[in-house]
Amino acid sequence: MRRSPFLYPRQAEAHEALFVRVCALLDQLKPLAAKHPEGPVAPVVTRLATGMLGAVAWLVGEKRAGCVPAADLAGLVAQLSEARARLEHFEAQHSAWHKDQNAHVWLLRNGTLPIKRLRPHTTKPPRPQDDPEARQRRKELERRINAITKGLPLD
Repeated sequence: MRRSPFLYPRQAEAHEALFVRVCALLDQLKPLAAKHPEGPVAPVVTRLATGMLGAVAWLVGEKRAGCVPAADLAGLVAQLSEARARLEHFEAQHSAWHKDQNAHVWLLRNGTLPIKRLRPHTTKPPRPQDDPEARQRRKELERRINAITKGLPLD
C-alpha cells in the first residue's frame, strides 16, 4: 500500500527538528568513532540516541519495537547514519521543487511550506544596474577616474 505524499505541518516541523539533532550528534561522534571505533558510548549519549532513533522510526512509519543503540561508537555512528538516510528518503518522498516560491517545499495536505534547512532564496536581491542612485554614483565615479587619469579638472 502506497502512503500519501502529503504531510501535516506538524510532521514537517518534527522532521526539520529531528534532522538537525541527528546530524549534530552524528557530527560529534564521527571523529571519536574514527579514533576509537570500539570505544564505549556514554550513558547520556545512549539516552539521546535511543530517543532520536525511536523518533526517526516513528516519523518514517516503521512499525518495529523500540530502537536499541549500539554499545560501541562505530556501531552507533552507523545507526545514526542510517537514521539520517531514512530522514533524507522521507524528505524526498514528501517534498518537491516549487517554481513560484523558488524553493524546495513540503507537500502538505493544505498547501506547501518551504523546507527551512535548505535555506530557500525566496526573494531576489536587487540588481545594482536597476538602482538609479547606484547608476548616478557609478557615472560620478567614472567621471572622476577619467578626470584624474586624463588630467582634466574635477569640477
